[in-house]
Amino acid sequence: MMGRDHSRRKARNPRRPSQALWRSPRFWLALQFLVIVVVGGFLGKWRISIFGDGWGYIEISKLSFHEMLGSARTLGFPVFLKWVATFSPDYSAIPWIHLAFLAATVFFFDYAMRRYGASPWEAFAASTGVLLASANWLIGALLTDFLGQMFAVATIACLLCLVVDVKRIAPWCGVAFGLAATYHMRPAYLFLIPLVPCLGVLLLRIRIRWTKEGFHWKKMFLGLAAVGVLPYLGYCEFRNATVGHFGLVSFGGQQVAAFAVEFLDRDMIEKELPKEYRLVATRMLDRRQQLNRPPTFKSAWRIDMKQWERNYDANIQNVAIPIAIQTYGDDRVVWNRKLTAFSHVVIQRRLGKYVQIYVYSLPRAIAKLFGRSWALMMLVPVTVALFVFRRWLFRHRRLTTAWRDDPRSLGVLAAFFWLATVYLFAKIGFVLTVLFVDSRYALPAGIFVPSLFMLIILRELRQIHFAWNGQDGSRLAAADETGKCPRT
Repeated sequence: MMGRDHSRRKARNPRRPSQALWRSPRFWLALQFLVIVVVGGFLGKWRISIFGDGWGYIEISKLSFHEMLGSARTLGFPVFLKWVATFSPDYSAIPWIHLAFLAATVFFFDYAMRRYGASPWEAFAASTGVLLASANWLIGALLTDFLGQMFAVATIACLLCLVVDVKRIAPWCGVAFGLAATYHMRPAYLFLIPLVPCLGVLLLRIRIRWTKEGFHWKKMFLGLAAVGVLPYLGYCEFRNATVGHFGLVSFGGQQVAAFAVEFLDRDMIEKELPKEYRLVATRMLDRRQQLNRPPTFKSAWRIDMKQWERNYDANIQNVAIPIAIQTYGDDRVVWNRKLTAFSHVVIQRRLGKYVQIYVYSLPRAIAKLFGRSWALMMLVPVTVALFVFRRWLFRHRRLTTAWRDDPRSLGVLAAFFWLATVYLFAKIGFVLTVLFVDSRYALPAGIFVPSLFMLIILRELRQIHFAWNGQDGSRLAAADETGKCPRT
């Protein structure tokens, strides 16, 4: 009788599908994406914007394959534009293609986080951070930035899956393809080639602390190094055989030349430079003086970073490129190679100034990230407020030492702290070797930082819930593992 009564009560009170739906983290992830699409459409954000580099990419996309190989841009985005033009000649479909990429990447990252060991709500928090960090003006722009960012996130997601099971072939293929697609879309992601093997070892080391598995990292490290380096070298050698230049693209010379132009002076030209470079150096210095731009270096230790950023483009477009063409001819591959060699010689003789610019630029780049990311402007104050409230609540209820995190949850947070931090400094550090960091570089470099703050917010909320209700931390962890909100 009791069994029948119990079954009748269950039958009278079945869990409604809608109730189960709103307790699903992926439902809320999908809802957030839908809100972004609707609000952005209402505000007119999904109209194509073409400016800056965009027009150059359109022109390159109309060239032959051989001409593309010798151009100033990598192949990824021109090939993408050539494909888009087959069904959207005005490129108006690009924002919607970007949104489709965003949805696929965010949900794949959610899957990868769960595979790595994150609970459903932890995976939701991390994926929400990626979604918020990516929801910006780049979605509507005909630029390489957004797709490069999405391929980078997808590559890290494949790495998370690979760390869990190195014997599966799919994650290896994903990492290899993702790496190549990322730097072919945007060369600023070349730093991923050395970073991915090191990051893989770090993520594996953190994970085995709660899984208690063996730390077998050498074969994985060598494999990740191989899938990153070999395709890159193969492509560079292909370009060398085809257009006579060993490198990803014929572009790096003009970027590093911005430093060389800034460092030139008469004393260096007359006493320090080899004879073969004195003519081009003299022409560049004369041109720079004609432009009458204020110098970056105000004294031995004082640098005007705003002036450096203003001088950067002028040094390239008004000095380095015109003088290189005048001196070496208009073959881009040739003058880019000559300009690279010349710039390296100049920088070697003013290495102290080069290091100064690098050191001054690093904190400025970090400040730009936190000052221009609307996601971080929202999440940082919320994180601080929750931390202060939780500290007050624990002391008020005398629960300072009562909370205990499970090792898996702490491991996920630690893994994401290192992922966000290492990725941020690796990308910014790499970019600063050849140019300054503006918002186009700072925001993608911090793509995982909002996710870190989301995970910290989730942890603070769990602790506040524990303090408020006096519940056992293990019970909260068990509820979190099911993907259902713990009842309050």
